[in-house]
This record gives sequence, C-alpha cells and structure tokens, in this order.
Amino acid sequence: MSIRPKLTITFLLLALIPTLIVGLITFKNYRKTLQESKLHHLQDILDIKIIKIENYISNLKTNMEIARATYAVQKAFMLLNDSVYDQNRPEILNAKETVFDRIENLQKVFELQDILFINPKGEIIYSSSLNFYKDYLIDNLLDKNIYQLARDGIYLSDIYFDTADEKKSEMLLAASVNDFYHNFLGIIVFEINMNVVYKHIEDATGLGKTGELVLGKRIDDDVLYLNSLKYDPNSALKKKIKIGGKDGIPIQNAVLHKTGYGIDYDYRGQEVLAAWKYIPSLSWGIVAKIDTDEALAEIANLQKYLFIIIASVFGTGAFISVSFAHSITKPIHRLLKGVQSVGAGNLDINLSSSLNDEIGDLSRAFEKMTRNLKITTASRDELNKEIFERKRVEETLRRSELRYRELVQNANSAIIRWNHNGAVTFFNEYAQNFFGYKLDEILGKSVTILLPKLESTGVDLSSLVNDIVENPQKFAANVNENICKDRRRVWMAWTNKPVFDENGKVVEIFAVGTDITDRKKAEIELKQAHDELEQRVKERTIDLDQTIDALQKEIELRTKAEKTIDAERQRLNDVLEMLPAYAILLTPDYNVAYSNKFFQQRFGKHSNKKCYEFLFNRTGPCENCKTFDVLKTNQPQFWEWVGPDGKNYDIYDYPFKDSDGSPLIMEIGVDVTSHKQLQKTLNSSSLYARGLIEASVDPLVTISLNGKITDVNKATEDVTGFPRQILVGSDFSDYFTEPQKAKQGYEKALSEGQLRDYPLRVRHKSGKITDVIYNASVYQNEAGQVQGVFAAARDITKTKAAEEKQNFTNALLELFARKADRKAYLDSSVQVIDKWSGCECAGIRISDNKGNIPYESYIGFDKKFLDLENSLHISSHDCICVRTIMQNPIQTEKKYRTDGNSFFCNDISAFVKDLQPNQKNSYRGSCIKWGFQSLAVIPIRYRSEVLGAIHIADFKKDMVPADKVQFIETTIAPLIGEAIHRFNAEAELDTYRKNLEEMVAKRTQELERSNKDLEQFAYVASHDLQEPLRAVAGFIEILKIKLGRTLDSDNLKYMNFTIDGVMRMQALIQGLLKYSRAAIQTAQSQSVDAGKALNSALAYLERSIAESEAQISIGDLPTVSIDESQLIQLFQNLIGNALKFKSDKKPHISINAEKKDGYWRFAVSDNGIGIEQEYAERIFLIFQRLHSRDKYPGTGIGLSICKKIVERNGGRIWVESQPGHGSTFYFTLPEIGVN
Repeated sequence: MSIRPKLTITFLLLALIPTLIVGLITFKNYRKTLQESKLHHLQDILDIKIIKIENYISNLKTNMEIARATYAVQKAFMLLNDSVYDQNRPEILNAKETVFDRIENLQKVFELQDILFINPKGEIIYSSSLNFYKDYLIDNLLDKNIYQLARDGIYLSDIYFDTADEKKSEMLLAASVNDFYHNFLGIIVFEINMNVVYKHIEDATGLGKTGELVLGKRIDDDVLYLNSLKYDPNSALKKKIKIGGKDGIPIQNAVLHKTGYGIDYDYRGQEVLAAWKYIPSLSWGIVAKIDTDEALAEIANLQKYLFIIIASVFGTGAFISVSFAHSITKPIHRLLKGVQSVGAGNLDINLSSSLNDEIGDLSRAFEKMTRNLKITTASRDELNKEIFERKRVEETLRRSELRYRELVQNANSAIIRWNHNGAVTFFNEYAQNFFGYKLDEILGKSVTILLPKLESTGVDLSSLVNDIVENPQKFAANVNENICKDRRRVWMAWTNKPVFDENGKVVEIFAVGTDITDRKKAEIELKQAHDELEQRVKERTIDLDQTIDALQKEIELRTKAEKTIDAERQRLNDVLEMLPAYAILLTPDYNVAYSNKFFQQRFGKHSNKKCYEFLFNRTGPCENCKTFDVLKTNQPQFWEWVGPDGKNYDIYDYPFKDSDGSPLIMEIGVDVTSHKQLQKTLNSSSLYARGLIEASVDPLVTISLNGKITDVNKATEDVTGFPRQILVGSDFSDYFTEPQKAKQGYEKALSEGQLRDYPLRVRHKSGKITDVIYNASVYQNEAGQVQGVFAAARDITKTKAAEEKQNFTNALLELFARKADRKAYLDSSVQVIDKWSGCECAGIRISDNKGNIPYESYIGFDKKFLDLENSLHISSHDCICVRTIMQNPIQTEKKYRTDGNSFFCNDISAFVKDLQPNQKNSYRGSCIKWGFQSLAVIPIRYRSEVLGAIHIADFKKDMVPADKVQFIETTIAPLIGEAIHRFNAEAELDTYRKNLEEMVAKRTQELERSNKDLEQFAYVASHDLQEPLRAVAGFIEILKIKLGRTLDSDNLKYMNFTIDGVMRMQALIQGLLKYSRAAIQTAQSQSVDAGKALNSALAYLERSIAESEAQISIGDLPTVSIDESQLIQLFQNLIGNALKFKSDKKPHISINAEKKDGYWRFAVSDNGIGIEQEYAERIFLIFQRLHSRDKYPGTGIGLSICKKIVERNGGRIWVESQPGHGSTFYFTLPEIGVN
C-alpha cells in the first residue's frame, strides 16, 4: 500500500478514536448523573407529598379523638338520641348553638364534605350538611361495615364514589362515642372530600409536562388506581391492572410494600423515570413519575452535539489527508513559495509533491509540519468546544439542583434536618422566616434552641430531641410548642423521618413542621368568647350609666349657660351638637325652636313645622305626650317614648327661658333601645339561671367568706327542713352531724379553689340523717376577687344502701364458692345476715323429710329457746314459722305479710294486744315470752318449692323495715335456696356416682366376656368356615382342568358360576371379619401422622392407581390420636371406592383436612360418577349396594367398616355428592387432647 492511503487512514484514526472515547465517556457519565439527579428529585417530591397527606389524615384523626372525648359532644349525642324525632326541642337547638358551631367550624377548616352523628340504631341524628341523602349514607355505612368497625376504635374506610353527591370521591373516618360510664352512644363520622388530598396529588410542580403522581391500592391480585390519571381522566376507582403484568410496574411495587426508584413502564406502557413508596397508615401505594424522553431530553441534545463534533473531526481529518496526498505532487518552486506562505501564517497552502527524490521528501516533511501545526490548531479549537459543552452541562446540572433547592426552600412548611446530636444541618427559607433565625445563626446550633423547656401546658420538653432520636417510630408524628427567636411561642405539628446509616443507626432526622397555632388557639378563643361577651355587656352598661350621668351634668350646665353671654351660648350649642342624644327647644305652640345635629340626623329638619306635624304627620298633638306638662307644673318631666324610627328613648323635659324671657321647653332624648334589649336579655338570663338552680334535685348553697349561707335552692330547704328565710344568714356548718368537718370542707374550698366528693351527713330538723357528698368551688367578682363558695350536695343514701345490699349479696355468693358442705355454708350465711340486718338474733330453719323444721344454723338465740323451737313440726304445731313455710297465712296476719308471703312486725307487743282471745290460739307465744319486739320470718325457696325459712328477731322495735325484708325475700332467700338445692343435689350425685361405678364395673366384665366370645367366633370364621370353601374351590378347579376339553359351554359356565360363588362367599366372610373387628377391637390410640398413614394406604393401592392413571392430590394433613392400622384401613377403603366408581374421565382424587370446633375434618374428593343425595345414608349400611356386581364388583361392607372405625374414635362420617359431578366423603376425628 502506498504512503498516501496509509497517511490518510492513520490520520483519521488518530483523530476519531480519542474523540469517540471521550464522547462516549462523557455521554455515559452525564446520562448517569442526570438520571440519578432526576430520580432523587422524584423521591424528594414523593416524600413531601406523603408528609402532606399523612399530616392531613393525622390531624383529622387527632381532631376526631378530641371530638369524641369532648363532654359537649357526648351530651349532644345523649340529647339527640332522646330526641331523634323532635329536633326542635329547646335543648336540641341550644346544643346546636354550643356544639355544632364548633363541629361546622371543624368542617370548614378541613374542608370536610359532611360530619355525621349516628345513634346505636343506625339512624343519622345529626348532619352538618343541609343537603345530605340519609338513606344513601346509611346504606353506604352498612355496606362498608364501618358501623361495627368504628365501635372498636378510629376506623378509616377505603375511597369510594359518592353517587348521591355529584359522584365525588370520598372517604369515611369514623369513631365510637361513649359516655363517662363507657356506654355506647353512637358513632361520629367525618365524610372526607378527597379533593383536598387530590390537590396535593394533582400539583405536578417539578414534574414537567409529562410527569404526574399516582395513587393505588391492592385489591386481591389487582391494583386499583385511586386518582384521575393524566392520560386517563376517568380512571379514578375504575381502572385496574393485574399484579405481575408488564405495565404499571412502579405502582405494582408500591402496593407490594416496596420503596425504590428506577426506569420502568407505566400504565400506558410508556418508559418512565419513577420513584415509588408504600404508605402503611393508609395502605396506599404512591408513585411520582416523568416520561424518560422528557426527563433525559438534555441527553438527546448532548448526543446531537457529540455527533456534530465527531462529524466535524472526521471531515476535517479527511480533508487534510487528501490535501496532504495531493501536496507531494507540487513542484519544488511551489514548495519554497509554500514555505514562505506557511511562515507568514497560511497553514492551508498545499506543499505536497509527487516526486520521490529529496525535494519530494522535503516537500513531504514541510507538508507534515504544516499538517501537524494545523492539527494542533484544530485540536485546540475542538478542545475549547468540548470544554464549553462540559461547562454548559455542568450549568444545567447546577440549575436542576437549584430548582430542587427552590422546591424545598419555597415549601409552605418548615423543613429542618438535624443530626443525632441535635445539631441543625438544614433550615429551609420558610423555617428561617417563620422562626426568625438566619441560616448562619441556626446551622450547627442545637435544635433545642427552638424548644421551650416547658410548654405552656406544663409538658416538659427537655428530653424531646433525645426521645425522637432513640425512638423515631413513636415520634413519627407529634405536636409540641416551639419558640421563635423573638420569644414568640407557636404550636407546630411535626412529621419526623429518620435517616439511617449502613448499620441501621439513626444519623439524622428529617422534620417537616406545619403551624397549627391558630387551630390550637381556636378552642381557647371559643371558650373566651362567652366571658368576653359578658364583660362587654357589663362595660356597655357602665358606659350607658356614665353617658346618662354626663348628659344630666350637661343639662345643668346648659341651664346655667342660658344666663351667660352669647359666646357661652355658642359653646353650649357646640356641646349640644356633639351630644349622643337629641336635644330640642319647644315653644308653647309645639314649634321646634332649636334642634341639635343628633335630632336632625334621626328625624330630619323641622322646617318651622310643629313637632307632631313633621314627626308623625298628625294634625293635632299626640295624646301620650307629656312634654308640655312642664309648662303646667313648671317641674322637670321624665317619660319614655317610641320615636317614628321605632327606637326607644328616655325623655327628659325641663322648663327653659329664652333670652327674652319667654317660656320654652328643653327636651333631651336618649336612645336606650340597645340598653333595654340588653336589660331584657340579662333579666331572661337571670331568670333562666335561677330556674336551673331551683330545678336541681341536688341541694345547692352559696357560702360567704365567713361561712354564712347567702343563698339556697328548694332542695336545700327540703333536706334540712328549714325555710330559706332561716337558712340565709345562718352558719353553713350548723346543719351537719359533724359541724367541724363541714367547716373544714368549705375552708378547704376557699384555700384550694375547689372541693371534690367530700362526704358529710345532713341532719333534718326532724332528726332524719341524709348521707351526701359535696362538691364546691369558689366564685369571684369582676375584679377577680373571691366572694365565696358555691357548693352542691348529692344525696347518696340510696347509693350506700344499694352498695350494702350488693356487698351482702356478694358475700353470700363468695360463701357458696368457698364452702364445701351445706352446714358450713348456712353457718356462715347466718353470720352475714345477722351482721347486715343489725338484729340481735338470726337463724335458718330447714324442713327435713319427716316434717321437722329445726334451726340448722343460728346466732344469738338462747339455748332454752332453741330446745323449745327445734321440736317444731309442720303437722303438729301452729305458728308463724309453720304457716310461712306451708304458705297458708291467716287473716289476722295479712297486713304483716309481703307479696312473697314473708311475715314481719316491728312491734310484737302491739300485734299481740290487737289479737282477739280466740286468735291467740294460733300462736305458740315463744317469741313473745322471750321478749322479742321485732320479728321477721322469710321463706327460703328453690323455684316454687319452699325449703325452709330465715328467722330474724330483736328485742328493740323497728328493726325489720319492709324494704329490708323484701330485699332478703327477693334476693337473699333465693340465693340460699339455690345453694341448699345444689348442696342436696351434690349429695345425691355422690350416691348415684357410687352406684354408677358399681354398674360400670359389672358392665365392663360382661363386655369383656362378650369380646372373648366374638374373638372366638372370628377365629372359627377365619379358619373353620373358610376351610370347606377353599376345598370346594380347589376341587372344582381340578375338575375344570381335567374335564376342560370335554365340557360344553353350558357346563363350563355353570362351573365358573360355582367358582365365582365360592370366591364371593370368601370375600363376604373376610368383610364380616373386618367389620366385626372394627366393631369390637379396642383401638390402641396413639399420635399418628395422617400423611404417613395415607402413604401406606396408597402403597396398597399402587397397582389400581397405576392401571386407572389416577391423579392423587394431597394437602397438609395433621397428627391425630387413633390406631394407625384403622386409619390406613379408612383411607384405603375410601380411595379404593373412588378408583372403583370412576367416570369416563381419568380419576382425580384429593385428600385434605381442616381444623373446626375441636375436630379435624378430613375430606376425600373424586370426580367419579357420584350418587343421589337420597342414598347418602344408605351406602354406610352393611351389604347395601347401589349397582350390580357385574358393573362394580364388591361386598358392600367397605363403607360400613369406615363408619365403625370413625364412630369408635369419636367422630362421624358422611358424603356430599351429585350424579355426574363426583363425591366428597367427610369424616372427623378429635384433636389430640380432646376427649
């Protein structure tokens, strides 16, 4: 090859190869850098969106917790539950004003679609929206099972279309509401308008033209898109894709709980850069994506520039190579000229020559020098271009990073990063403006600079930073008070995300905070509103009084000013013009001589008309006008007047003299409309408050600082027995059994500000004592000075009595649980009854089988009394105890008997005194002789049977009141009767148990003898009965062989029938043996692996399975307690049946088991011919067949054996089948350890 092509190729290679290598490396590095930058940018956008969504939902849950725990809401539920069909009751309207305004304000703050209250019946009892669809909402709640789920806590539903409200996308946040006693009142539901969430999703800032955010949720094996897609606007809650499909890979990863980023295909099949993440709190997946073409558009531009550079290098190299080849043919004289031209700086001159001598060599040397110089110059230019391109790429990357920083810096939230030591490493612009710190003032400083040591609520924040680092999951979202540079305190809701190193240790916290100060203050402001309103009313009243006083002073000054000079008159006129009341001068003929500015503004200019003409368009004076009475009496007049403007005026009329001495009337009119309305409101409020106090069933009292009563209600008069006139002004402590304790109570209230659940006993003037608990708090005047104590008492007499009764009942129940026999129980019961009743004596009589009713247990009775009373017999004696047990009272006792026929008397002496002589014969008189004055006899019943009686007696009167007797009769006596019956039953059971054990032992011996007999029969059947059959079968076979050729077809057929009959007889005997063994064999239960037993059964059936080409499917099988051989036999028979009764298809048999109600339920299913369900019981009977032996051979014993095995092991067996659709045989076996 000549030097020309060699030089050309070499030069081109030297120019192209470095250029290609540098271009390729630059392209790849830039693509990787740009791609990673875009992906990190998508991740940051995703994190910010998730934080905003989670903050919104978290704030909703927090407000839900506050709302459900608020007493006002609970009270509203109780009122609305009682008034679900009467929403116009005053208390309901009042509840709407005090509670629902707050609820509706909450709805506006969070842009909720609706807030619902639902009672336990499932009825909507309140909705904050006027246009709601009651039936639709109830159905929707029930469909989503929210009503039940919300009773267990706060529940957040899935997104759904509200077809009743413009097909909006909504979610439901629901929670139960309980009263103070944890009784269920209903549920409160926030109907969330998803447009609030979608605003964050549809905000594609930083995602370019093709970018978008996508929400999805896993539904079984599909992904359901939750929001409208950019390229499919109607996709929300409609579009689904299969998990595992080739499209929508990012959202598939997100709903599968994965977090990551990369290049993949979206729902359109378009290649995109995407970042994805799973939101556990909502069970959503979220994706931020942008088309690859747009994201990497700068790469395409770089590719174009590289291509242009390479093409330029190639063209330049080619041109120079050709020029050099041509230059060696130039004459030598051109060489010199060319050298001079090169020396002058012309590098494009051709110095080549085609000669091969020294001149050619020289020309080529010069040409080479020229070429090298030119290449150097060209390389320098290209290098400059490459440097320029690199700088441009770097500038593009810098701008991308700047856009990301702007996104973070301009976020409408405080974004802070701080390391594990608490030092601030990042502080965005919003945070700088919000907290007042410049970047150089905060970076590197401890984040605790933003935290007060104590919140205004008293919470200690000194360890909050360390707590977040040590337990970031607990503080993923928290609310706390922060402090700004100017010491201003604000409330912030923080979302804290930990950043871990490769060892899983927290190295940094990424925190995003939202200002919730206004929301936090909202409740405080609402609470302060009422106090401010009352303060304003008081201030306005004072202002009005001051205005009236000032007005009266001005009138006096104006009266004196009439006697002064004209200058003073002008001054007075100026004052009148400025008055906030009207002032006029009237002549005796009703003309208005003067009117001030206030009058003219209210009623217009008088234009020399009489007052009644221009004010009321009348032709004569007003009948109710009192103004001109001043001229008659020459005394000031005060009266009230309603002007033509409908407002109320207080009118002050004074006699007045004009400068010429003529009489005039000065009238001052003060607008008191608002004052009257305010006074009316105050009077109504006062009457309402007094009505509430008087309506209270609890005694209410106010006490001065020195302990004197200043006011009481009707309940206080009732409990003390004294009227209000006596109570007011007396010492508070005088009306209690412990005056000193009462005094200490209100003194404690004065010193501590309140008193809670303070027990006292109030003494009625009649001597009656009432147990109460007091609650008290101080009340103050407008200046905040304590004026006294407001105390409220709650009567707890019935509560204490109920507690004593409950303790009494519990004591008897505990005795029954502890005592082992009847005597010990009754002895303890008598002690409890005696202590609770407060009586001297108590006893329990129990009837025996002979009619005697002695005291089985007693306390306090004299021994002689007991010796006399223990001989009492229901047939031989007549007295109260006998008649109570026999339930046959006499007429004289009717008024001393309860509805349950218990006898009680609190004055035995009076009772006996009222008896006639002949009536006294009905009483033995023992109780009277021993001096008992109070007596009660209560029957002890078990259901309708009277077992005995409780006898209570005391030497004092009034010791057995009716309520005490009725309580013993209805509660205590039945408990004792139940206990006596059970103790008696247990004694009988002990006797039966002993007899039963003897019978079982005898029956066991008989069964053992029977089993031995059956075993002997089985031996005989298996040997003696089968031996002749085997001989018959053998000799027939020999005859068949010897006579085979001589036998005609009929004889051969008969011989075959004989052999077949013998074989069937043997099969029947074998089946009977197996059946009898299954019936009598004592199963040696052991823990058996059902899977291994099944494998053994399949091994026996291996040939049959292979011949029928059956497919066997086996599920997870348990370990059960059964004899292993019986379980193998059971599987073998059931699978053998499935192989035998197969259809035209290849058999497919499946064996499975599941646990249910303490049993393992096995299922053996096939695809065979099946059976009619009417034969489902018949097939388990011995020798029962549904088909002929020719078609399906067998003995008809196999399923009978299966039934025996299952039932012997405590289970049951059945079949479910349809003809042509196969059969499933089920059998159950108890779990291990279950008897």
